[in-house]
This record gives sequence, structure tokens and C-alpha cells, in this order.
Amino acid sequence: MSTFQVKPIYCFISSNNEYKTMELVANKMAQRLSLVAQQNIKIEIICHKAVETEPLSALDQSYALFSLVHYVAQLHIPISLIEKQLIRFCDKVIQSQKGFPYFLTIFQSLDRSTLPDSYQERRVIISRIRAINLLALRLSQSSHCGVLDLDSMFTRLGGQNIGTDFTLKGELAHDIAADFISTTLLEDLADSRISLSAEMKTQLLAGGYKGTLQRSLQRIFKKDGIEKTIN
Repeated sequence: MSTFQVKPIYCFISSNNEYKTMELVANKMAQRLSLVAQQNIKIEIICHKAVETEPLSALDQSYALFSLVHYVAQLHIPISLIEKQLIRFCDKVIQSQKGFPYFLTIFQSLDRSTLPDSYQERRVIISRIRAINLLALRLSQSSHCGVLDLDSMFTRLGGQNIGTDFTLKGELAHDIAADFISTTLLEDLADSRISLSAEMKTQLLAGGYKGTLQRSLQRIFKKDGIEKTIN
């Protein structure tokens, strides 16, 4: 364990909110790996705009996290074309760079204070988000890409409780998303890339998905001093 190295994580993001989240992902992964390895481990996060995939040439067995949020506003791009673009992204990561692609699903929630009053326009956006998420989930079942299902996590916790929407705004949303993403990537590392004892793996994963939910609830209810658990 003392000699393993973690490759840089490449992120193709759509907003500053996602950039802040990815910085936290690197910090959380490094902290937990350092604790288990009993040495100082640093993880590099390299971010590019989601519309620019040319930096893929620098990948070398690295994770490649791809945001889908920019597709929400691009109504002129049909889902069929998005599918082709995502398949091409996966193929390029896997075949050419030997990387590991993940898509980030989009939280299906809108902040009405920043959106048009028209119910029809809001409905179009939600329908668009749902279609994009379903596409990502379907591709994960038929190809060698993974999905970081932020929509499922945030839906379970409640967008109003977190104070966020599909844009991933807010420090609490950044923290919860980063905990979820880092835990998922650490699970993959522990299962397929590094050799750990059962005790070390348990310590590294910190409860896995259920642990992430519990910590998220603790963050949400911290102001009120309420403790809750998820069975």
C-alpha cells in the first residue's frame, strides 16, 4: 500500500459550481487515502470545459468525469446526437487512452426564482434533464462507462434541504456531491486497482453509499442539532 500512486483525475465540467465540487473530490480522496496508507498522498484534478474533449490525449489510465449539464440549455442538439457524442467520448477514453469514463447525472430540480415563469418552459427543461439522465444510465449498462448518479442522491436527500437545483449551486451541494463522487471512485480503486486488507478497505470507504447518506443528513441538520439515520 505504501507504494501505490493515484493517476490524475480529468474532469470535463460545465460550470464553476462543478469546478468547486471537483476540488473537494480531490481533497476528500487524498485525505482518506492518506489516512489508510499512513503517508501523505496528493491527487491532482485537471479540469476542462465539457465542450472541449481534445485534452483527452493526455489521459493515461485515469478517471475521466464528464458533466452533462451543458446539454440542458442546448435544445437544438437532439438526444440522438448527444448519444453519439457520449459514445464517442467513451470510446476515445477507453480505447485510445485506457481511461475510465464516468458521466454525472443532473439533479432534476429547478429554482423557479431564476427560471422563466412559464410552466411549459420549466416542463421542457425537466423533460430534457430526464432524457439526458436516462441516456447516461442506459449507456452505462451497454458500454464500459460508469455513472455518478447525483440525481438519485440529491433526490433522496431533497433539493430544498440541500438548497440546490440542477446547477449544483451552494456550498452544501458541493460538499455532498464531492463526498458521493469521492466515495464512488474510492470504491472502484479498492475493488480493482489497489490491494487492501478488509480492515483497510472498510476504513477507506467510510460506510460506502450509506455512509455518504448519513454524513449528508448530518450536514443538512447540523444547524438544528438534529441527528437522523437511514436504515
